[in-house]
Amino acid sequence: MSKYWNWQRKNFYRAQLENLADLLDALPPDRFDYNRFVGCNWQGKDDLSCGTTACAFGWAATMPIMKLHGLRLRAQPCRPCAHTPRFSFRSYGGTHAYDVARVAFALNFDESKYLFAPDVYLSSVPDWSPGRFASAQDVAAHIRNFLNCKLWPGEEGYAERTP
Repeated sequence: MSKYWNWQRKNFYRAQLENLADLLDALPPDRFDYNRFVGCNWQGKDDLSCGTTACAFGWAATMPIMKLHGLRLRAQPCRPCAHTPRFSFRSYGGTHAYDVARVAFALNFDESKYLFAPDVYLSSVPDWSPGRFASAQDVAAHIRNFLNCKLWPGEEGYAERTP
């Protein structure tokens, strides 16, 4: 694996998280809920055009570049809670949202939860994620703060700060 490939890959993931933060900054307050992947009124549309709310990872699944790279948001048939989506990423077999986010954005599991779940502590930052009532703009700032602290594989000090 070449250093160039690692550099390209790191920049891709960083850029997509920055794009997600930009998307969140532009969201109206009534379309964001940090505490739910999608809102109770979700109708299974992968672009969230039904007017529902979504969390940051739910909105990430609507980004054209992430769809192109294989991130999918789908309704789960036969679930007691109809607004529980299923996330997938390319051929990765996992469906747990934080695992899929980990693979889709080249994060470890703790980083994935820290970015996409409320009230999670991450010692390598060190900080807590925003609370469950955070606005989309609060979460966008949270993502940018994380990117300022994030060490990617191959960067000096990465091994010491990665659980």
